[in-house]
Amino acid sequence: MLATFLSDIEDFRRRQGQRYSLHHTLLFSFLAICCNANSYRQIGIFIQTHFPKLRDYFSLDWRHPPHHTTIRNHIMGVCTEDLEAACRAFCQHLLPADAFETDSYNHIAVDGKTLCGSDDPACAKRPLQALSFFFAARQLILGQVAIAEKTNEIPVFQQLLCELQIPDALFSADAMHMQLETFRIAEKQGHGLFIQLKDNQKELAEDVRQLVKLERPDDTHTDAIEGAHGRIEQRTAQVYHHAFDDHLIDDKWLPYIRTVVHIRRRRVVKSTLSGQWSASIEQALYLSNRQLSAKQANRIARDHWAIENKNHYVRDTAFEEDKRKIRKNSFNFSIITTMVLNFFRANKLNHIKQQRFAFALNGTDIYRFPHVL
Repeated sequence: MLATFLSDIEDFRRRQGQRYSLHHTLLFSFLAICCNANSYRQIGIFIQTHFPKLRDYFSLDWRHPPHHTTIRNHIMGVCTEDLEAACRAFCQHLLPADAFETDSYNHIAVDGKTLCGSDDPACAKRPLQALSFFFAARQLILGQVAIAEKTNEIPVFQQLLCELQIPDALFSADAMHMQLETFRIAEKQGHGLFIQLKDNQKELAEDVRQLVKLERPDDTHTDAIEGAHGRIEQRTAQVYHHAFDDHLIDDKWLPYIRTVVHIRRRRVVKSTLSGQWSASIEQALYLSNRQLSAKQANRIARDHWAIENKNHYVRDTAFEEDKRKIRKNSFNFSIITTMVLNFFRANKLNHIKQQRFAFALNGTDIYRFPHVL
């Protein structure tokens, strides 16, 4: 199935002298990354090792396996927009037909990530940044967009709010996206927002703190006490749906704010050095343009961090993304990694680092899973 989406990518090369088909090189790169390859050279070793089987299975007329520099040129040269479109189409294929049918909201967590190894100090080039859209219920990355060097996440997110067509979508994001224009666009497009409020919007944050201090919440939800890894934590969420006119001085926000969320985390942590326990209380504020219950707000706030734990952290530990020194068009390699990560999640292969090693020991085992061929 993946080969179908990759074959739709336009070949950037001239017709003369083509030894290797582009979509087969991309497909084999996908299989190699599934089997623990983290660089162009390792992809080349994978194809060389399995070349007789790959050539026979796909009926190729290749006389020799491609060199890793050829693989690099293919991946770097392919159109990023075409490759990202193939990634989105593959993700849609992985989703079941009823994936977006829900009684509540389809929560999409949005966050940026820096590809640390993509910088080039000799050319004064900063590392590339990418903005990811993470479907919390299915733990799949619906899309990943590169952020131009002279801009930031805010306009990219605003543009994608205009383009994305996800039913009953509610996007959560960090405090950077607490922008009036973002709320205007989301309201116009019919999207929900759940954005953390910090002092980058100082006056608004102070007004909301006064509201939380002086008004009674409309709903309260308290989680059960959780304890693990030397930490005990309990979270309480309170939501407010009233008295906005009395507390928000900047009335431009009034048409867009329907829920104020106040979350308090009580935490007791054990020191590994002294064995002593220390207590702390953390508080966070969120604004939403949808009317949410306290239980819904608490769940959205918790699920938002899955984009860090299930996406960014895994990419750095299991796929060693930050260690790659790919300075030219590094985003294309990252897109193929996204395809692999979505494939693992869709097939419930949650121990990704161990599973990649297992595939490396038995490369044919990957073919028993659907959606690959």
